Formats: sequence, C-alpha cells, structure tokens
Amino acid sequence: MEKNKTVVLTAVTILAIAFIAVNFENITGNYLDRDPKLTMLTPEIKAGTYLVFNAKNTALTQEYRIHYPNERFTGVRFGSTRGDCERTIAGNYDCTIRYRVPTSALANGGYYIQAKSDRSGNLIGNKAHFMLTDSKYLESGR
Repeated sequence: MEKNKTVVLTAVTILAIAFIAVNFENITGNYLDRDPKLTMLTPEIKAGTYLVFNAKNTALTQEYRIHYPNERFTGVRFGSTRGDCERTIAGNYDCTIRYRVPTSALANGGYYIQAKSDRSGNLIGNKAHFMLTDSKYLESGR
C-alpha cells in the first residue's frame, strides 16, 4: 500500500514538472518582458483608410503614437480601445488594433507607430513602420 502511494506521488510530480517545462515560456514569458510587441499588418495605406497592426503584451489602456522617421512626434495618437483584444495568461492583452488615418492629418511618406508607457511617459517596445499615400495634407508654412 505504501509502495503504491509512492508510485502515484512520483508520477504526479513527474507530470507536474513536465507540464511546467513544456509551458515555461507561456507561464513566464510575459512577466519577463512587459514591453508591447507591434507587428504592422498594413505596411502601405492610403489616407482615410485603416492602419491595422497586432500588439502583443499590451494594456487595454495603451496609448500609441505616430512618429516621423526622424523620431519627431506627429501629434497623432490613439488608444488600444480601437481594437479586438484577448487577455493573456500574464494579465496583459494581445490586440489587433485598427486606426483610421484622417485624410489630411499627415503628409505622404513613411512613419512608425510606437507605444507610450503609462508610468514614465517614455516610448516603449519596438517601432512598427508604415507608408502613407493619397494624403490631402496641406503644409501650414509654420
């Protein structure tokens, strides 16, 4: 009887260790690296259409900013509430974000999106680049 308990306990321990080993990245991955990971799904868009990108490991209240290639902020920002999100095991979210770029907010050319930290206000995570065409933007001359 004591031998059967030992065998069962050993088998349960081995199964628990195997489960943790197989799922280690899923269990710990989001805790180790909390910066959002952006993947652009529409690398070329026309003004007035939707910019679509995936944001992994993000918050539901995440702010995203559009920047010029020289890292200057364009003044265009939007939140992750414009997307479909699923909660991850670490408590963050994986989202597909859709943002309609206004027809006259930005000139034709290259830009990138980056997340802004709620805590520090600094930009975090990687840059997701895109090219904008067919803009109705008029330079103000300022």
